[in-house]
Amino acid sequence: MFGLRRPSPAMVVALLALFVALGGTSYAFTTLPMNSVGTKQIQDNSVTRAKIAHHSITSVLIKDGSLKAWDFAAGQIPVGPTGAAGPAGPAGPTGATGPQGPQGQKGDTGATGTFTPLALRSTTQTIPAGEAWTIQSLCASNEHAVSGGTAWNSENDGLITAYLKPMYPDSHGIRGYNARGENTTNQAQAFTVYALCYKG
Repeated sequence: MFGLRRPSPAMVVALLALFVALGGTSYAFTTLPMNSVGTKQIQDNSVTRAKIAHHSITSVLIKDGSLKAWDFAAGQIPVGPTGAAGPAGPAGPTGATGPQGPQGQKGDTGATGTFTPLALRSTTQTIPAGEAWTIQSLCASNEHAVSGGTAWNSENDGLITAYLKPMYPDSHGIRGYNARGENTTNQAQAFTVYALCYKG
């Protein structure tokens, strides 16, 4: 009587290969019912960008108010109109007083002026009726005239002063005045020529 021997490892491998060759490769296909795949069946981070159809995500699928400004490319968001000016802010505190500048140097005191008294020089002559005379009034040798004038001793309509002219002008001024008076009345009249003089 022969006893059963335990198969060798080589024999086991050979029998396994024979079994696979005789049975062939089989695949199982399972058809899923419609709308049976939900969020529970999809693993997190399993849907990639390449699996999303182009233009398939529209504004209807985006939650209102969920996008941020950085989600848009530069220049895509239009600039809004300028808002109204806000109220003026409170006045700031008063700044500190700056340092006082240096005091300027006091100027020299000018020389004390002197007042030169004026003198009124005059010459009076009586002009006969119907005649015209030229009379002069001169300042002293150390004086010069600043003004001059004439006068008659009455206000008769026949008394005429023809002219009043400065006399002997030099670099310091004039020395006096002369004037021509004409008496067309029927009696003699006094005619006076004045010179207002100062020393200088």
